[in-house]
Amino acid sequence: LVTGIAPLTGQKLWEIEGATTECVTSTVTNGELILTSGGYPKNHMSAVKADGSGEVVWENSNRMYVPSMLIQDNNIYSVTDNGVAVCWDVKTGKELWKGRLGGTFSSSPVLVGDRIYVTNEAGETYIFKASPDEFELLGENKLGTEVFATPTFCDSRIYMRVSQEVDGKRQEMLYCIGKK
Repeated sequence: LVTGIAPLTGQKLWEIEGATTECVTSTVTNGELILTSGGYPKNHMSAVKADGSGEVVWENSNRMYVPSMLIQDNNIYSVTDNGVAVCWDVKTGKELWKGRLGGTFSSSPVLVGDRIYVTNEAGETYIFKASPDEFELLGENKLGTEVFATPTFCDSRIYMRVSQEVDGKRQEMLYCIGKK
């Protein structure tokens, strides 16, 4: 379900039934559309007008199950659980490009300027350009042996929670990457 609720009263304003029963990813909005996605019993992604009408503007059979979607300008960016970066037109849901990253993803992509950072479960971070024109991989790096958390960016620094094997045991670590 996608439900519109009055923030001051908690009153339900509208509700539409979704095509899936399991939605792990966060719902996002650009102020005009509310975007949601899920993956069981079928793959589904939809855009609903954010004007309180509950009107579905478009739907498709894509699935963003765990990693959240990002919106910049008129574009949606995300990464599938199985490592494919995708860009869609926010107004139509039309796919603009796909790019293979690799690995399995639980963390969500982060938009910093015109770059998107995303880390797979093996600790490999990919940086690609936020552009509707084409998929352009700008760099990749590895930190840790297992990552499920989304990195945080603050004051030109990246904070990442990763795990590593230390003396045969799994250790959680927090890294701060940046200049002193």
